[in-house]
Amino acid sequence: MNLKTNIAQIKQRIEQAIKASDKGQDSVTLVTVTKSVDADTIKAAIVEGIEIIGENRIQGAKSAKTKYQEIGDSVRWHMIGHLQQNKVRDAVRMFELIHSVDSLYLAEAINEEASRQDKIQDVLIQVNTSGEKTKYGLSLAEAGALFGRVAEFSHLNIKGLMTIGPLSDEPGILPTRTCFQQLFQLYHHLKADGFLLQYLSMGMSNDFEMAISEGSNMVRIGQAMFGDA
Repeated sequence: MNLKTNIAQIKQRIEQAIKASDKGQDSVTLVTVTKSVDADTIKAAIVEGIEIIGENRIQGAKSAKTKYQEIGDSVRWHMIGHLQQNKVRDAVRMFELIHSVDSLYLAEAINEEASRQDKIQDVLIQVNTSGEKTKYGLSLAEAGALFGRVAEFSHLNIKGLMTIGPLSDEPGILPTRTCFQQLFQLYHHLKADGFLLQYLSMGMSNDFEMAISEGSNMVRIGQAMFGDA
């Protein structure tokens, strides 16, 4: 694995995808997914210009908590995986942005913990656009309804929406491009309603160029950068 080359190629592919997109993004934020990557490799990526680390679990082997203790605030930390309620305290303490708010219940729990920590927590609302039963996230309708209750969350700053493309090609599962198109439509519908959204987080290693073509301005890439580390 040549990490320097991989990072340079990914950044180049992102820039090319932006130029090819007709959705008007000025830039795309790269979140480097490091869920199975050790701290030394992350440090090497930081040397090559990586600025945002995305982790999917707080505790356990190669966990965010362990890496955070070693690396600290030399980078920005994002929580991209499913967040259990009993991990909310650490998540609010460690992460600048939580991508995976997938229920009203979790939004309420994060809001309460952020209040205790005297912090305004930035979050994204995770939407299950494909309808896969094995995937976390609100439906499109549920996500739209949640924004009607934003005023209740005095310690949450909802910065945008996130989705994960379909994990399978099973019958009845929407195609990846359709999923991205639907979230793009919801994102701009909410902005037209006056919500100050900044991020549309769509696309991972296998589909980030398609996601950018459909309006994504934040991508989450790990495997294309680190291989199967």
